[in-house]
Amino acid sequence: MIPVTRWLRAFLLLITLMLVLPTLQLNAQTDSYTFSETGQTVQGRFLSYWQTNGGLAQFGYPLSAEVQERSDSDGRTYTMQYFERSLFELHQDTQLAATVQLSLLGVFAYRQKYPQGASGQTPNSEPNARLFPETGKRIGGLFLEYWQQAGGLARQGLPISDEFNERSELDGKLYRVQYFERAVFEYHPQNAAPYTVLLSHLGKPRYQAIYATARSGSIRAAIEMSTPRACHSATLLGNGKVLLAGGMVSDGVFTADAELYNPTTNSYDATGIMTTKRGCHTATLLLDGKVLITGGYGDGYLSSAELYDPLTGRFTNVGSLNRSREAHTATLLVGGKVLIAGGYSGVSEVSAELYDPAAASFVAVGNMSAARSAHTATLLPDGQVLLAGGSDGRDSNGTVLASAELYNPRTNSFVATDNMEVARYKHAAALLSDGRVLIVGGGNDV
Repeated sequence: MIPVTRWLRAFLLLITLMLVLPTLQLNAQTDSYTFSETGQTVQGRFLSYWQTNGGLAQFGYPLSAEVQERSDSDGRTYTMQYFERSLFELHQDTQLAATVQLSLLGVFAYRQKYPQGASGQTPNSEPNARLFPETGKRIGGLFLEYWQQAGGLARQGLPISDEFNERSELDGKLYRVQYFERAVFEYHPQNAAPYTVLLSHLGKPRYQAIYATARSGSIRAAIEMSTPRACHSATLLGNGKVLLAGGMVSDGVFTADAELYNPTTNSYDATGIMTTKRGCHTATLLLDGKVLITGGYGDGYLSSAELYDPLTGRFTNVGSLNRSREAHTATLLVGGKVLIAGGYSGVSEVSAELYDPAAASFVAVGNMSAARSAHTATLLPDGQVLLAGGSDGRDSNGTVLASAELYNPRTNSFVATDNMEVARYKHAAALLSDGRVLIVGGGNDV
């Protein structure tokens, strides 16, 4: 029989653990726990790291499942998981052993809030204060004691500010804080030890900014692309992902790289590489779900074309346009053919052609009534295409147009229509629900 005193001690210990520890639900997998407070599961190396490095006090509850994101530390994509105070990253070292590291959320938050540096900073001058020559900042007093006890450099990082007063986004109160690479320390003098120093909730606002459901009419940032691009294409696929292809990565340097944006996870998936480096091309979703990519500029003005197949993630050549062209338009017609019109190839193009997916061929059709590039092309409810504006040259060698015309697919002909009120190119056009076309913006001086 267990002595009463031992039984009582065991019972009291159990009650204490129930009060202190978060509610954990053991899953079928022995290395994963589901937190009833948020409904999220932590498993494997993330769970082990959470348990052995401070748990709830250091990291808070999990806010997300595992996601794929680019790290602020090195720009690479890792498996990550959000917690209230931190963001875990799973890294592979050279020995192929996975290790958990914390994202530099302190650096991210500090740069976002204080691009010129926080005002009112005071270096700690207490006797135990320690200067970090890497950043020129000092830690002292209770902040230094907490830093040493809570993992130091490995878990908190270097100090990137001195102490200053900041109003909390959680409760609106003013606290003495200090920013570190991976955390923000807050001084709470009203709390009893050892809770006089607490960590700010850095993971939660970052998670909400990226993943929380956006309010109607609001705009929020998406994760950065893996490759910087200008004059690229973005095409919504049938599976809900977005194909980003080609573009200019720096002045005069074009890429054939492509990637898929996944709106569900706010991440990018790798996919195939185009057969040709190009920018200022067109990308058109066909009726069979493939994407037709035509023309553009790379090693000169391009006439090449290719197809992207979402099922295989591959790009394949599909012949050539009849004319090289960039800054042209490509419009999916009612029957599935694609009207390719205008553009620039050293001169603005007056020509147009049709791509026939059934024959995988390009066939010239009648010329437009005016040569134009950087114009718009809008499919109308009756099946015709409105082509509006553009420039008949490039840079200082052309004239910005106010003219517009209609393409009739039944006759393969172009007919002039009313001019726009304002000459413009590089503008936008959108079909309204009542059949009218809204034309906005652009420039009127090449």
